[in-house]
Amino acid sequence: MTTATDIVLLKNSVIALLRSHAVQRIQFVAESVKINHQLYSEMARLVEAGRIQIDVDPRLADEKVGGRYHATANPRSLTLWTAQLATSRDKGIVVHELTHAALDSLALTQRRGLHVTENESIAFIASQVYLRHVHGRALPSNSPRPFLVADAIASKIVAAGPHLYYLTQEDIRSIRNAIGQHPHYRKIRGHVYTSGGIP
Repeated sequence: MTTATDIVLLKNSVIALLRSHAVQRIQFVAESVKINHQLYSEMARLVEAGRIQIDVDPRLADEKVGGRYHATANPRSLTLWTAQLATSRDKGIVVHELTHAALDSLALTQRRGLHVTENESIAFIASQVYLRHVHGRALPSNSPRPFLVADAIASKIVAAGPHLYYLTQEDIRSIRNAIGQHPHYRKIRGHVYTSGGIP
């Protein structure tokens, strides 16, 4: 059973992760959207202020989901399958889900619209960049295709060092196709992600 103390400790762990060196080094541009340290610092501030709440639901593990960002909740929330960020995989899930939050905060649908596959692509790439900074190695070759494609792109971003990497059209096409063809995302391919900003 998750206690109120567990949630406070988890919230503090999420904030520390967002402010960590590995997360603060994530930077790239995809589909005219810049992902960088400023966005993750803002997410840390929103979590700290309670505008993004943190919750735990172990049943997510049964769905083979490590976490879920709720873009329609008010306040916004991040639900994780565990109350402890014990592994780099758990931390990568937080980076993935709070990249969705960062995109939500930009209110992109008010400017240009962002398809679900674009949104997922950016989140997959960000989490793989984080993991590359932590481990410095490629994923095993038997990993699911969206992870492998995101990791290949992440390797280019990390190799760019302090220079901002702009995803090429080939990068974008390959990651969108990998995600759009995955059974979990196939049903929502082509849908526009609704993002009105974080109140």
